[in-house]
Amino acid sequence: MGLDRTWKVALCGVGNIGRALLDYDQFRVQDFQITVAFDKDPAKIGKTIHGVAVRDEVNLERDVNAENVDIAVVAVPASVAQSIVDRLIAGGVRAILNFAPINIKVPEWVYIRNENMAMEIEALAFALTNPKLVQGP
Repeated sequence: MGLDRTWKVALCGVGNIGRALLDYDQFRVQDFQITVAFDKDPAKIGKTIHGVAVRDEVNLERDVNAENVDIAVVAVPASVAQSIVDRLIAGGVRAILNFAPINIKVPEWVYIRNENMAMEIEALAFALTNPKLVQGP
């Protein structure tokens, strides 16, 4: 599964979701090390959160390449998510976890997972309203 090594992770977007991900200790336990974070908000740039420095996204491509980032997590507004992903790919990132509420288009050699929390809650609501269709205790 590739869990026998440490993976370098970049976080794009240090808003509510991004900060929650920086707080999530399980990443470190499983050797997913968020080594760099990016944002465009001047109030966040230069801050360090859980040992991770927040950088200006202006040099995103260069920085993810220089840091040898393996995986990127995108937690930015939908309106800029595709352009951020395009820039990550230009910087050499080949695996992306997308929290933006849109489906991102990537080349076939890039792995992407789209996390849609609204759909996950819908699935739970479906399970509660259709208990005979859903397996469980």
